[in-house]
Parts: sequence; structure tokens; C-alpha cells
Amino acid sequence: MLDEPIEEVALLADVATALRRLETVPADVVEQAKAAFAWREVANAVAALDYDSAVEDDALVSVRGSSLGSDRVLTFATDGGRVELYISDSGRRLLGKVAPNVFRSAVLRHPSRSLTLDVDASGTFFVDRLPRGPLSVKCVPLTDSISPLETEWVAI
Repeated sequence: MLDEPIEEVALLADVATALRRLETVPADVVEQAKAAFAWREVANAVAALDYDSAVEDDALVSVRGSSLGSDRVLTFATDGGRVELYISDSGRRLLGKVAPNVFRSAVLRHPSRSLTLDVDASGTFFVDRLPRGPLSVKCVPLTDSISPLETEWVAI
């Protein structure tokens, strides 16, 4: 610091003085920041959209096709599992499949309401009147030793 020009030393001293005068951060702001930081763990557990037939190349859609005759197929994947959604009847019906089959229910989350569906022995769940708009699925595990599996939000 001795080799620096006098102007830079004076500027650094002014900055240090200004920083010392700043108010301390309110405790509630610190707590909110810590809570937001904690959400980084949750983001790691969200299953990312892996495939969406609505945006897939037309040639690939005709090759892949769906054995269920769905209007749209969505696949979400994470290290903890996989969720497949088959949406048919112009977006009104949803058949879901979760793997591995260690989940007891699937909660369809929509801004207007949430709907809890039972997951059967083969890992499937079904809803006949699917609400339009953004949708996310949260699969609730059979035991507390397994983490819930959540999908990203998608528009239906």
C-alpha cells in the first residue's frame, strides 16, 4: 500500500469510512436471507423436465409415439426418481407414473388448488378433470426416510 499513489490511498480511506457508517442489517432481513439460502437444497430435489412431446421435433414424435395415445407426454427426472405424465382429452385427463414405486400419493399443484391422488401398486395415478394452467406434481413417499419427489412447473 506504500507504493500506491496518494489519491488511491485517500479514496480507499474514504470508502472504508463510508462502509463503517452504514447501518447494520436488520435481523429479520438476515433471517430471510438465511431462509432463502436454505432453499438451495430443495432446488436440488426438483425433477427437471427431461422430455416434452409438445416441443419435441415432429419427426421424433412420430417415431417415439405413445402407447397410450396421449396428446402430450412429459417426463421429469432426477437422481431420486422419474415422473411421467400422459395428458390426453385436450389436456383434461392426466395419467401419471412414478418410479421407483415408493410413493403413496401424488399432489397435483395448481395456482387455484391442489389435488391429492393415491398412487397405486404399479406407481400410477389418474385425474379426470385436470385444471388448465401451470402444474407441478409432488410425490409423497411411503416413509419419512425417503425424500419427496417434485417436478418443475409446466403449463398445461
